[in-house]
Amino acid sequence: MSEVTDDKDARIVVYCAVGGRAEKAKAKLEELGITNVENGGGFDDVKDRFQ
Repeated sequence: MSEVTDDKDARIVVYCAVGGRAEKAKAKLEELGITNVENGGGFDDVKDRFQ
């Protein structure tokens, strides 16, 4: 995480192929004290949202 940011309140959107692994990643980041994590869902969901 420190390679990306040291700010535990930074907005982080995780995603994967369809969203299941992103939910696991979100939970792990929250366990580590990251407070602003969002499951963006699958790649297509994120791609459409952030274009």
